[in-house]
Amino acid sequence: MKIDKYYFTNIFNDDSYEYSHKLKDILQRMKELDLKQTTIFEAVKEIGSEMFYCNEFMEFGDSTEKNRSSKYCEKYQPRNKKSGCCIHRRHCYTGGDEYLLKINGELIKKGVNYDKWNNKNR
Repeated sequence: MKIDKYYFTNIFNDDSYEYSHKLKDILQRMKELDLKQTTIFEAVKEIGSEMFYCNEFMEFGDSTEKNRSSKYCEKYQPRNKKSGCCIHRRHCYTGGDEYLLKINGELIKKGVNYDKWNNKNR
């Protein structure tokens, strides 16, 4: 099974890079906005973080807060059907490498290749 990569972009939420999106969704949004290119950042999963994203309530949380335990949440469902991590808990992501995404789906990593492309197209 192929796992989709996620990217942060500011074309969905009023210039906010708060949420990550699949590449196909970003390309669709670019078409809707008639954008030829946009800057995106690779979403890198934070491992071992105390922060989490609740897919049920669509909120970020801190697992160290007392009110975030299973006995305080009416939607808590353990993954193993006994106890432990909730099925709605998701990892948080942080921004990774910066890319230029063109409408044709081409990803250009900013750095050496980006600088060559940018200078050539000025």
